[in-house]
Amino acid sequence: MEDLHRIQHLLNNVSIISKKYDDIAKNTGENFNIFSVMSMESDERYTHSAIIGELLNPKGSHRQGSVFLKLFFEEISDFNVFENFDFNNAQIILEEFIGTRVNNTEFSGYIDIVIKDKDYVIVIENKIYAGDQYEQLKRYKNYYPHSILLYLNLFGDLPSKESTIDLERYRDYQIISYQDTIHNWLQKCYKEAIEQPILREIIKQYLNLIKKLTNQTINDVMSEEITNTMKNSIKESFEIVNNIEKLKNTLYCNFMSLIKDFAQLNEMNVNETFLNVDKEYGLYLSSEYLKELKIGIIFNDSNYTDLYYGIFYIDKLEFEKRKRLIEKFKELNYETNEELIWKLPKNNNWFNNPDIWDDIAKGVESDTYKEITQGITEIIKIEKINFED
Repeated sequence: MEDLHRIQHLLNNVSIISKKYDDIAKNTGENFNIFSVMSMESDERYTHSAIIGELLNPKGSHRQGSVFLKLFFEEISDFNVFENFDFNNAQIILEEFIGTRVNNTEFSGYIDIVIKDKDYVIVIENKIYAGDQYEQLKRYKNYYPHSILLYLNLFGDLPSKESTIDLERYRDYQIISYQDTIHNWLQKCYKEAIEQPILREIIKQYLNLIKKLTNQTINDVMSEEITNTMKNSIKESFEIVNNIEKLKNTLYCNFMSLIKDFAQLNEMNVNETFLNVDKEYGLYLSSEYLKELKIGIIFNDSNYTDLYYGIFYIDKLEFEKRKRLIEKFKELNYETNEELIWKLPKNNNWFNNPDIWDDIAKGVESDTYKEITQGITEIIKIEKINFED
């Protein structure tokens, strides 16, 4: 009981500190971020690669020439290799298609960012939350064998072994991170844009987003104060940390249980087979209106990332019925392919975001619960119309 009392005392102290800095963030407006408002904060292609690519482009709309590109080169350790790089005439390519992947294709896929002049090539594989594809970095290196290959992710984590087959022994790639490389680069870009108010504020907003994704906001100061508090309660601090994953799992299971209750109240069957697997886990729902189709509420990857909901197995429908269904859902801003129709909720990457877990803990009052149950209701309504026609 004494240990439990000490843990509670520590949590209370941390809560007081957290509230203090939360009030500071509200007063300074740091919590407002246009990318978060637009649900684009984790979009690798249309947010991160697009902004980074535009800033790197010496002919970009920022009209600052090669200034930002040179600052980026200063942040990568192989900068000296490119001492003769033609910065002013460099070409920036986003999502470069290098071939369709069939069986053991030597090179294929889309390269996120390519920087090159007539002699040099820098390839950047950009990761926020998505996992690595099989032999992904190897295929890119095969396409540009003499390039500098940069693996960019939030915290400088290693790529998967499956992605880097045959690359490790040759040290043919370099790891860079949003936490350090991009953060430091954006700070320098911000200083260079100090006389350009619109550009300056856009860079600042993006820099704040990077700080948020890598836990470097005003929370830095807060973290230092919390760390000093934890120093006086080391054993209790470790007890709390050791139970974080269990807390996440409990909140996740409670959330899915509420979705299950909602589905059953709406006379739907629930398939819990995929509730607790490492990848593509969640719930599948079915009803008399769905026939062979299913509604899925699924995390596409581990660590509670890439949550989406939608209709699965639409390839089982007759062509005309599938076409009509896709058109109806496209009007509601759903994404589609040959097998499913889906939408990303506003909070689709839970991972280590305390705001999302705090929301999830509110149960049926959480924004995420309301959004997903509204989506399920929307799907059922359209399905009824579709199958009654």
